Amino acid sequence: MTDGSPLGELIVKTSLKQIDGIAASWLPLARPLDDGIISWASLHGWDASNLQHQRLLVRQALLNAIIRQSVPGITPHAFVTPLDVLGLEAPQPLANEIYEATQSWPERFNFWGELHSALIPQSERRQIGQFWTNEQIAEWMVTWLLQSRPRRLVDVGCGAGNFLLKATQRLENTHDAPELYGLDLSPLLLNVTLAAFSTRHWDGPPALPKLAAQNYLDAVLPADVDAVICNPPYTRHHHIASALKDKLQAFFKTRLHLNVSRQGTLAFYFLLKLIADMRDGAHAAVIVPMEVLDARYGKAAKRVLCQHTALTAMIHFSPQMNAFRKVDVGATILLFRKGSEKQNRVSHLTLNTLPGTDELLACLETNRPGKRDLAFGSLVVQPQDELLGVPKWFSIASVESSDADWQASGLVIPLKALAKVVRGIATGANEFFVLPTLKVQQHSLEPYVVRTVHRNREIQDIILDEARWQALAHEGKCVWLLYLNDEDIK
Repeated sequence: MTDGSPLGELIVKTSLKQIDGIAASWLPLARPLDDGIISWASLHGWDASNLQHQRLLVRQALLNAIIRQSVPGITPHAFVTPLDVLGLEAPQPLANEIYEATQSWPERFNFWGELHSALIPQSERRQIGQFWTNEQIAEWMVTWLLQSRPRRLVDVGCGAGNFLLKATQRLENTHDAPELYGLDLSPLLLNVTLAAFSTRHWDGPPALPKLAAQNYLDAVLPADVDAVICNPPYTRHHHIASALKDKLQAFFKTRLHLNVSRQGTLAFYFLLKLIADMRDGAHAAVIVPMEVLDARYGKAAKRVLCQHTALTAMIHFSPQMNAFRKVDVGATILLFRKGSEKQNRVSHLTLNTLPGTDELLACLETNRPGKRDLAFGSLVVQPQDELLGVPKWFSIASVESSDADWQASGLVIPLKALAKVVRGIATGANEFFVLPTLKVQQHSLEPYVVRTVHRNREIQDIILDEARWQALAHEGKCVWLLYLNDEDIK
């Protein structure tokens, strides 16, 4: 996020425009395309032969070049990236101008992370699952972790380094600061993290975090880590390779003695693996989508949390809040310690507004069971051993609203007032029942089909109109449902 000021927004927009002006001269990319570039594009869900996706690749390569050309002292620490084979360089005056812009950037914000976010919009980061964390939320999580006075703190999936920057800021001028580690799949984002550390104004030059370009699901936590912070990638199970699912299922069976669903998201797998890898007594602050806990496949996550950790708090966000920009998935922050603890009590905090860090941490010290209202939300404290009997953890500290309440608010009309909604086909035989237009025409099934939405991911906007439905049909998507309705046909 920018600082919200005209200056901050102007700096990012101006930099983006300048980079795009240079990028145009490198497009289209020369053929044949390097295999590393093709793989890098595929990792992000892009097609390296597509001109629009090539523009994103060139944007990334130019950002990487600008960092290398302008940030003092970064070269010995910079990571090699697949983008390097493109051989792109930025005009040195542009690199110098963007570096100078960092010097007028508000101290509490990560300029390089914001620039990357502008260059690669949220919609283009969906497959790789990169979502940025609100600065206030990052401060809560970091401050809570640092209360345990850890010796080694790791940010798993560190991205542009916001958690690590916040931790260093909190630890500035202290003599017993922990070692900081960062793991991320993207060497480009690790270079963004290095740039953010190197261009920030510190009272004294901080030690750079130890960074590693790793896919955490193929790696382990650094040795003796006693604090973990993580906003894991949110990627749906459709985009997770079957071989990786097989490997993770075997891992969880061995380490946690648990069979897990193949329907889990990456965030689900990250959470379980973190708990399995952490040593007893280590603390963790992890953001997860609510479905990791409340979906059917989330039963395994609930069981692991209840049996292998002592939960301090679950921080939920009310439906009226938009705590995570451009993300339409409800989220929860889990604060816990590895290792079970008898008679442990859990604080369920539901927020209507974002409190200050001191306010939030103070209310989590309350250990008296029951529910109470707060100026910024509501709090319920309950024994941890009661949790497995609760179907939906999100609802524990929430006030249930009736249909009448919602309608009176003027915010929502219940869907059932507008349409009959049918969940789907119980047989699971989608290949038989769900059909593309060509197959309907081949078998003269026009009288026996109705329109359907086959997969959520095919709907890329909040509105599905006739033109978009027709486009799905022309693309060969399964847009028809065989609907016989008791008719006697051959």
